[in-house]
Amino acid sequence: MAKILEFQAEGYRDAMGRYARRSEETRRAMRDAGRSVNRALTLNLKHYAPEKSGKFKVGIRSRTWWTGDVLKGAVYATGEHAFLLDFLTGGTRPHQIPTGGRAAQMAKGYPLRWTSKSGEVVYAWEVNHPGTFPDPFVALAIEATEPTMDIELARAARRIAFLSG
Repeated sequence: MAKILEFQAEGYRDAMGRYARRSEETRRAMRDAGRSVNRALTLNLKHYAPEKSGKFKVGIRSRTWWTGDVLKGAVYATGEHAFLLDFLTGGTRPHQIPTGGRAAQMAKGYPLRWTSKSGEVVYAWEVNHPGTFPDPFVALAIEATEPTMDIELARAARRIAFLSG
C-alpha cells in the first residue's frame, strides 16, 4: 500500500484565542468535514489517475480516523499496481528492461512481448525503455478538491460558531 496523501485536523481556537474544549457536536462537525473532503479527494484522484489498464485507478482508497483529539485522513494506492505510484508521480529515467539485461530474461526462459503501433507482435530479450514524464494527477486532484475543502470547512465553522454563540 503506497500513501498518496495524508492530512490532519488539530482542533480549533475560540474567539479569545484559547484552545476551547471540544464538545461532541464539534467533534462530529470535524469528522463530517474530514470525511467529505477525503471522499471528494479520492474521487478526484480516481478521475485524474492514468487509466491505461484501469487497475491503478481501481486501487485508490481512503481512510479517516481519530488519534486522540486529532482527526487524520489518508488516501492510498492499493492492489497489484500500487507500486506504480512513485513511477507515475516522479517519472522514470531511460532504463533497460529487464534490469539484468538479456541474461536475466533468458534465465526466466521467455522473451519480452508487446504489440507495436502497426499491430505486429514483437519479441525481444531486452529493450531500452526511453523513460516516462511525471504525471501531475495528484496536483490536479488536489486543485479540483479545493472548492469542496472550502465549502466543508465553512460548513464545519458555521456549526461550531452556532454552538458557541
